[in-house]
Amino acid sequence: MDNYRLPSSPEIEKTVLGCMIVDKLALASGLEKLNGDDFESIDNRTIFFSIEQVNRNNLNIDIDIISENLKEKEMFFRVGGETYLAEIIKKGNRPYNIESYIATLKDRTIRRKLILASEKINEMAMDLTNEEVLSNSEE
Repeated sequence: MDNYRLPSSPEIEKTVLGCMIVDKLALASGLEKLNGDDFESIDNRTIFFSIEQVNRNNLNIDIDIISENLKEKEMFFRVGGETYLAEIIKKGNRPYNIESYIATLKDRTIRRKLILASEKINEMAMDLTNEEVLSNSEE
């Protein structure tokens, strides 16, 4: 993992978050199909967790409620503040494509996990027997 970036789609992540904030159907689909691991960007993951928390508290989700939730957790400025959230909302104008966006994020998540798993197997292969590597890699 020294000289490369793991697969990600930060712009799609922002688009999904924007769609989830502005559209109830996109929100339902995103909450059902995604989890924090699907957001490679820590800022986007933090915003996703905020959306989840607001939803669990049975509050209507909008940019102001999400902003307040992030401020309560002292995360508002860490994720980019008003400018970043405005960017996310602007990208949320295509909720009709939410399933495609979610599929893209899921694809990137699987690819990241495969790369990380293969690196772990490579490390084990340097020090363990074949049987030990096979046994450990199945976990």
